[in-house]
Amino acid sequence: LYAVRTGITRDDSAKMWLPRLNHALANTFVRQKEWRLALISLQDMLTSAEYAMDSLNQDPTATSVLISCAECYILSRQGRVLLQIGALEEAYAIFEQANAKYNSLATATTTTTSSAHAIMWTYVHIHMNHGLWHFAKQSYDTSYSSFHSALEVLNSKIQPSDSLFAHHEFQTPCCLGMTVVNTSHNEIAVVSKHDVANLVTECVNNIALCALYTSRMHDAVHELEELVRRDPTLYVTEGLIFNLCTLYELGAEQTLSTKKKRTLQWICKRFFLHDIGPESFRIANS
Repeated sequence: LYAVRTGITRDDSAKMWLPRLNHALANTFVRQKEWRLALISLQDMLTSAEYAMDSLNQDPTATSVLISCAECYILSRQGRVLLQIGALEEAYAIFEQANAKYNSLATATTTTTSSAHAIMWTYVHIHMNHGLWHFAKQSYDTSYSSFHSALEVLNSKIQPSDSLFAHHEFQTPCCLGMTVVNTSHNEIAVVSKHDVANLVTECVNNIALCALYTSRMHDAVHELEELVRRDPTLYVTEGLIFNLCTLYELGAEQTLSTKKKRTLQWICKRFFLHDIGPESFRIANS
């Protein structure tokens, strides 16, 4: 990825893909805990965001909205990296920049689907920022409320789709975890089903942690189990299974805890979730 990224010149027609490349690099660096490199990749995304949005050839108002939303998203990512390394005040300053950009969208008037979806998607990330910041400051009740606000929007206002791509002429990369699909007649912003599902899972995991830290063990278990019941193929991840099995250990005696863990294991097998390793279930070898 880095070789491809460095091989793109300023005048290269492939420059429109720079945000996606930098996004992939930032994710890779975060997984490797290369925080400085992750921040550099995100900063490169920030500088190329305007070019990427201008390439969509939309009306100026919609383009301006998409640029602001993209910048909010990238600033949010930068702030979260800073939270992971314990730089709380620096993260707060970055989140404030994202808030200011989002607040400027309050007066924006747009009739395009892509910009309307982008504003809602940005609203979710702003509330996620609030939740993560307050969680880091151990304000768990406030954090809980912020994550729930984000979850309500994800569940009710953003309509995911994974079937629209086949019906349009071509797709243009966007900086928001979205794809703007262009046609000869109109355009529509598509938030993939898995993008929405990943953010829902993240919200619910965080809500469960907040509930646990405020001595609401039953609520924490209920939140995670409801997500498993809702759609295992969409929402079940290694992290969710590990957290739920840990809660079973904390809240039930060993025989019942093991029975619940094996039920989860059966569900994962039934729905062919082979990416979830046996260590996530925390079942001791007998």
